[in-house]
Amino acid sequence: MKKLIGKILEDFSILEDVKASEVDDFQNPIHIVRLKEVMASYGIQDEVINPIIRTITEQDDDEEKVTFKDPRTDKTRTITMKTARQYASDIKQGDDSEEKQAAVKAANLDKDGKQDKEKETKPPMKIDTNPFDKEDDEKQKPKKDKQKAMVGSPEQQSKKVEIDKGVKENLNFIIENAGDVRTQGGAGSNTPTRQQVQDLQTFTEKRMEQDARRREAEEKGESFDEEAYVHPNIAQREIDDETLDKSIDYMNEQLGGEEFDNLVRFLSKGGGVHPHLTKVTKLKRGEPGLDPESPGFKRVRELFRLYLKNDGKCAVTGVPMKLSICEPDHRIPYSSAKAEAKRKGTTVQEEQKKLDDFTSNLDLMVGPVNQFKSSLIDDKLLNATRKRLAMSEEAEEVKKLEKIFKNERAKALDKYYVDKYLLGDFTSLTEKRINEADNDERNSMMKAWNYIHPNKKEFKEQLEGNPRKNKEGDSDYYEKLKKAWKARGVELPDNSDDIDWNNPPFDKWMNRYGFGGGDGRPRSNRLSPGPEREYMREHFNKSGQNVPTIEEQEEVDETLDEARMSIRKQSAEKQIQIQKIKLNDPNLSDKQKQNVQKKIDKLEKSLT
Repeated sequence: MKKLIGKILEDFSILEDVKASEVDDFQNPIHIVRLKEVMASYGIQDEVINPIIRTITEQDDDEEKVTFKDPRTDKTRTITMKTARQYASDIKQGDDSEEKQAAVKAANLDKDGKQDKEKETKPPMKIDTNPFDKEDDEKQKPKKDKQKAMVGSPEQQSKKVEIDKGVKENLNFIIENAGDVRTQGGAGSNTPTRQQVQDLQTFTEKRMEQDARRREAEEKGESFDEEAYVHPNIAQREIDDETLDKSIDYMNEQLGGEEFDNLVRFLSKGGGVHPHLTKVTKLKRGEPGLDPESPGFKRVRELFRLYLKNDGKCAVTGVPMKLSICEPDHRIPYSSAKAEAKRKGTTVQEEQKKLDDFTSNLDLMVGPVNQFKSSLIDDKLLNATRKRLAMSEEAEEVKKLEKIFKNERAKALDKYYVDKYLLGDFTSLTEKRINEADNDERNSMMKAWNYIHPNKKEFKEQLEGNPRKNKEGDSDYYEKLKKAWKARGVELPDNSDDIDWNNPPFDKWMNRYGFGGGDGRPRSNRLSPGPEREYMREHFNKSGQNVPTIEEQEEVDETLDEARMSIRKQSAEKQIQIQKIKLNDPNLSDKQKQNVQKKIDKLEKSLT
């Protein structure tokens, strides 16, 4: 048991988003999420985990709180006095970070021996039980009797205060993490844990049972008013329009206009729906502030309502989640809009709007769960969860390695083609090579082309990075471009501000996506392999880059370049590693093991 506890704490402490200085009182909700995930990864069940988590999170509920502005993020944080005292001790030991100094100062612990004296006259710091009531005491007094009449019994009043406090905690959590964005991490970053898959299986079963009861009630002509099932850890609350309005005003005030507007624009696009549902417009052209009547703003408003209703927790797992890892999921697939429109004789846009209703057809869940679920529903989804849960540890390891390998290969291909194109080597742009390339390699070829033929958006992303794609910027990017084009006799402006985006090489950028059109999801719009190959050949030829045909190329004895062969060798070696792990899977039949061994022999032969 001691060894297990040690492993859990070790795994938890080395996580990227865990800071040891903030862990002692578990004030950061994301730490609770991470600890729960680590415990679940060791096969510990919810009935054991949940009481532990409750004990951790509730033990200091009554302790005095300290609020301060973190100089690192310029955002407000709340800690306990216990943590503040620890920070004061750390400072005395030499750890005088700006964060700890700010916290200690806010707690009045920066002056030796004075804090305890002040406590005698200064009342303890408390969290406002009603974050939305901004009126001063004088304005509140005349309304006292009226409020009593409206609130009701002391029990009811207590309950209302509790809900308001919970809403504020959710809002402060949003505000604290407003700058975070969803990232497209490396391979396996969107792979759900075993516990998450188990939760999804239970979630699906409960929803199917509800659907059966709903159909039965409809057949009998009876009403059906059950709330859609969510994880039992979620204590749902009613969020009326007034509370929602005050919540949005509170976030706008705390974040500031610009940051709040950015958050709204970001959240409006969640769920992969069409622009007519996500468009966010300015209230007045050229002035700050967004139009609350624009479709995207209304959509975010309902997303906030559902998030607060579920206490900021994932509907499937019941675990607290930041908005950056929160994804809207359509219960009835959004892609069914076309078929519904045809069946009902309505427009596709009408059905898309109905399916994107947060009150009836959307759940909020963590990204890995949503990615696993995809568009599967009911029995198909249950089968997927059962298949995943039936996998042996060896099979799960193979799956993980395959994803890692895919990611590493993509990175190698990206670098390979960028390096070649920067040197002016476009010998890979042949009909034969394009036809041979798989999806990943064609994508790398197009990305490298855009690297040296950027449009304005591509240029900014290469220079400054893109947090959503987990991509770092390169401050030397423009200097690399200038050097590459100078070697080809093209002088680019000294200052990037003077670039003419309508002239070569910047007008040669190629679109890798945006071909779906029709009624499919906007995010699922890369061309299929055949049309994509044709599109690449046409684009390169129109851009002045000759793409030899297979017939032309056959006339020349072309040797494969060393770098590509190196990637193929690495690929074979990785595949051999993966196949060897497969051999240890106890669930494999003798026939399956024979087939795996044949693959290994073939791959090893290719290396010679």
